[in-house]
Amino acid sequence: MGLQAPQWSNELSSENHNVKYIILKQEIDMQGILAIAVWMGIALLMGYIGRDKKFGFWGNFAVTLLFTPIVGIIVYFAQSDKHPKCHSNDAELKSEATA
Repeated sequence: MGLQAPQWSNELSSENHNVKYIILKQEIDMQGILAIAVWMGIALLMGYIGRDKKFGFWGNFAVTLLFTPIVGIIVYFAQSDKHPKCHSNDAELKSEATA
């Protein structure tokens, strides 16, 4: 007679399986929550960066949030500035001001 491995009943085995399933499900839920938090963070960042563009903060935020961050970056570079820079010659303005 030697040592024998303990005999597990089906009830204990299925209970152990349920515990593993619950732990695995919690890990998946945490990964999903982390992914959503990262997505929201990127959307907020794109909104902040695009606040001086045509769509503004909320437009860039919404595009990035509803689509993907890649689309948000493409839209950011495709839109024009909210207040375009004046390209006139400063010398002309000075001469008109003195005249």
